[in-house]
Amino acid sequence: MKKFCRTVWEPQPEPGVNGKIKSCSIYHCPRCGAIMKPTPLTAREVEILRAYAEGLSTREIARLRFIDEKTVESHRRQIMLKLGAPNMTKAVVMGIQQGVILI
Repeated sequence: MKKFCRTVWEPQPEPGVNGKIKSCSIYHCPRCGAIMKPTPLTAREVEILRAYAEGLSTREIARLRFIDEKTVESHRRQIMLKLGAPNMTKAVVMGIQQGVILI
């Protein structure tokens, strides 16, 4: 899987009508050029979603992030709720489709 740089994501303005800049609806990484759309997920939830996409288990995610397994499960439930996914597999697919995570 392609991983994001650890740089600050910068808003990428979209040209609007008459050449005026409208609100930023996508973000880009100035270092690697990757593009990400905004998401209702928190930064930690995106991190957890990426870890699941990489095939890590709940226990492995908890160990690597120095958090309790129940906290990972809580993030997992919130991710599924916010994305409207019935399970994590579908949440990962939706995350990829929506540009939240890249493969």
